[in-house]
Amino acid sequence: MSSWKYPFELVLRELDLAKKRKKALDDLYNTGRISQSTYEHIERELTEVMIDLEAHLKSLAEKMKARVKDLEDQMRILEVFLAGLEATKQEMENIKASLNKNAG
Repeated sequence: MSSWKYPFELVLRELDLAKKRKKALDDLYNTGRISQSTYEHIERELTEVMIDLEAHLKSLAEKMKARVKDLEDQMRILEVFLAGLEATKQEMENIKASLNKNAG
């Protein structure tokens, strides 16, 4: 698995779980199964967790964008190198053909 994939998916799962917990908390409060003070306390904690997870997710996404840019730059360099290599190969074949023509 890629080095970026596991942390990214882990944060996504944790964020999804926090959202599900928030929904369950809302349901408990709306049905009168927990008090307002309990709801507010737990809701505040869940909100902080979700804010932290979203910030972490944003940070990972920015790192991934930077990595994509680095890889695209490397690809451009390799494409230029490959073009130069192909030109050199063609020149070498032309020289060999000229030598064979003159030798024959």
